[in-house]
Formats: sequence, C-alpha cells, structure tokens
Amino acid sequence: DKCIIQSDGKVAKIGDILTERGSYTAGSEVNVSSGRAMHPSAVLYESENKLLLAYTHDVGSSRAGYIQAVTPNTSGAYSNGSVSTYAAYNNSFAPTYNKLVYDSNAEKCLLLYRENNNFLADGIGRVVSLSGNTVTIGTAVTFDTGEVNNIDAVFDPDTNRIIVAWEETVSTNYLKVIVGSISGSSINFGTAQTIQVTGFKPALVYDTVNNKVILSYIDSGNNGYGVSIVGTVSSSSNDITFARDGSNNLIKSTFY
Repeated sequence: DKCIIQSDGKVAKIGDILTERGSYTAGSEVNVSSGRAMHPSAVLYESENKLLLAYTHDVGSSRAGYIQAVTPNTSGAYSNGSVSTYAAYNNSFAPTYNKLVYDSNAEKCLLLYRENNNFLADGIGRVVSLSGNTVTIGTAVTFDTGEVNNIDAVFDPDTNRIIVAWEETVSTNYLKVIVGSISGSSINFGTAQTIQVTGFKPALVYDTVNNKVILSYIDSGNNGYGVSIVGTVSSSSNDITFARDGSNNLIKSTFY
C-alpha cells in the first residue's frame, strides 16, 4: 500500500497511481498524533511490512520525539502501534529535522535528528528495530557537534552503508557528508567531510544501476543554482569519494 505522512501528523493512503495522467486517488486520513506533529519522516520497514513514523510531538511546552509503527490493511484502514519516545527534554526544546532510512541488509532503520537540548544542536543517529508493533531504540551516537540542519540520508545496498548529508551552520553554511554502517543495535560512523562551504538543503539518492550516490543541493556560491555531484562509497570502510577534475574541484552538474 502507498501512503504519505502529512505535517499535521495524519497518514493518508494513496490509491492506484494514475501515471498516465500524473494524478492519484487519496484514501482516508488517520490521526497518529493528538498534538502538532513537526518534522515528520516515514519509511517502509520492509521486513515487517509496516510503516515506521518519526516526528516531533508539540503540545504547548510538552515537546518530544515520537516514533511508532503503523500497519495498513487491504481495506485502506490503518492501525497504530504504541508510541515510543526517542528524545524528551525538561525544557521547551525538541528534536528536529527527523530522518528515517531503512537498511535492508541489517533489516533495521537509522533514525537521524538534530538534538536541540539546552541550546545544543548536535546531529544524532540511533538504530531502530521493529518486531510486530514493538519499537526498540538504540543508544544515541553523535555524528556532528555543530549546529545541524536539513538532514537527509540514503542506503547504499551495494556496500550496505548509509550516507548522511546535512548543513552545519555554526558560523556559515557547511555542507557535510558522513558514512555509517549498522552493527547490532548501534551505528558506526566514519569521518565527516565538508563538501562545500556554501551548500544548502542536501538531497540524496542512490543509483542502483551505476552503484553511485547522487548528492544534490543549492550552491549559494554559484548564484543559488541547483547542482548535483556523484559519489562512490567505499566497500571496505565508512567513506565516500566524490568525482573531481584534474584541479581537484568537484565535478558539478547544474540542474536549475
């Protein structure tokens, strides 16, 4: 079943996609949050055939990171699993920029988010496993101690590694990338590398034909054009190499 999670915390089932006309038929909405749901992320947990949702629950001064399983059935209805809290602070802060990515080799998810605790804005990764409707959340692992924004991630099925991209905005906008691999209930990260000083809003996709990672972003140092670069993930370590020319400059393809 095809579905979407909306910013108000509701899940809507998408019926048959009418590709010829570029439209779709939407199913009924189901509430998964009784408050305001911010920074939602959803992924199909393939081995359980369930939708896993992560979002920031915001009700007045009560803010926390929630995660839960949602099970679709053939009639288009959904049943929600119980909510698990992955981050809660004794103040008005809350985790943001949630991102879920599924590792089909480990049959587990990686949950990424910005911590937002007492003015800290570290980038955090946690392994999430699902059995039935029971969610188990691993220990928090920090991948960046700067001010993290706009996190994206993709799984590389050729090397069984996860590539993460984000903005670090401590003093300026650094576009950064790191590679991680799931081991048991933990995530092991390599060394973060700065791709560009003036890069915004990264988006990652994996090319299964050429076994390459495509990183697209806004290049504010180049009139705000949208550019894409090609990366190759190491098969032996948590590292990625992006294509460069003879002068060691990134080879960029402008798309807008």
